[in-house]
Amino acid sequence: MLEFLHVKPGKGSAFVRTKVKNLLNGSVQERTFRAGESVTAADISKVEMQYTFTDGDLFCFMNMESFEEQRIDKNKISNPLLMKEGLSCQVVLWNDDVIEVALPPSVDYVVVETPPNFAGNTAQGGTKPAKLDCGATVNVPMFIEVGELISVSTEDVKYLGRSSK
Repeated sequence: MLEFLHVKPGKGSAFVRTKVKNLLNGSVQERTFRAGESVTAADISKVEMQYTFTDGDLFCFMNMESFEEQRIDKNKISNPLLMKEGLSCQVVLWNDDVIEVALPPSVDYVVVETPPNFAGNTAQGGTKPAKLDCGATVNVPMFIEVGELISVSTEDVKYLGRSSK
């Protein structure tokens, strides 16, 4: 359930207006439930898994509790470009089938390639492209150099700042 609103009209019985998300296909629907109507909750579980390697279109993860290996299709990963070895992710399971792989909100990457700084008008906060150790490219401020560790938002693939690690 994404959001809900309990409505008690002046006339008639109360009801709940909701927005629910289908976890299998990602669609969002509006539903209305009358007072006293019961709904069965989906039996989903979240498991902490660590990304180990890629095998074609399959990403290989290791369950951190049982140490079992599981291969997951790249379409189930929220942002496959930002995957790097050793990254811990939340894997959402329903009936032992993977629904989604959620990356942490931000991840630290090493800048492996970026053009050198150049003198010019940077009063407006100029940016330049930087290639990261995972292969993705992100716009960074002019002062970022090759070899620096930076934090990147996994939701919108944007530079957040220098990493303190």
